Amino acid sequence: MEIEQPQIDLSQPLIGQLHLLNEEEIENPKNGLSDSVIIFNNKVVDDSLKSYWKVNVFLSLMFLGISAYMAKNLNLINLNLHLLFILGGIFTWWIFEYLVHRFLFHGPLKKKYLFKDFIFLFHQIHHLTPSDEHRKGYNTFIWCLFLAFITITSYLLDIYTSFGVFLYFQFGFVVGYTFYECIHSMIHSSNRTFEFPYFVYLRKRHLFHHHLNKEANFGVSTPLLDFLFRTNSIQ
Repeated sequence: MEIEQPQIDLSQPLIGQLHLLNEEEIENPKNGLSDSVIIFNNKVVDDSLKSYWKVNVFLSLMFLGISAYMAKNLNLINLNLHLLFILGGIFTWWIFEYLVHRFLFHGPLKKKYLFKDFIFLFHQIHHLTPSDEHRKGYNTFIWCLFLAFITITSYLLDIYTSFGVFLYFQFGFVVGYTFYECIHSMIHSSNRTFEFPYFVYLRKRHLFHHHLNKEANFGVSTPLLDFLFRTNSIQ
């Protein structure tokens, strides 16, 4: 008689089920998802691990405004001169997005004991429950801290070096993230309002990554890095 293997139960907190994690369990949870998956019994702790993409976008726009204000105070408003650094920041986000997704979230570390649970909580849970509104993006609390850190650091570097480029570079990086967050959230939304061709193409690529080949299409907001590193795949 074949012994039935235990499966992850989405109706129960996941913190006590991490020992069940493997690719098969991720593909075949015991119970479906009714609302948002629960990780911890403690609501405050559990909510702190959630992603609120609209809040993330609002915070990003707020910090973009703060960066522009800081640049104005430092007399750094010269878009013709600094456009290159804004574009450089956007491109750096694309690289960051691709490398983190490919080598951290889907790389060999996800199978290592010390990293497996961490990576699950921050990404594999999204593959387990892709329609979960609060588990599909970057953690809001961590993103807020990161925004504050890079904004203050860029401001101080521009003050002490007099280069006047760091705030522009940071501006482009946050613009890249904001576009990513909006695109990724719309991809997993049931709302089909935005059906322009480029978005349909990005959605098709990302859903291919989710459902057909997790080792392809690591770029969400752009396919450029996938083409460069030959990880682009689509049917």
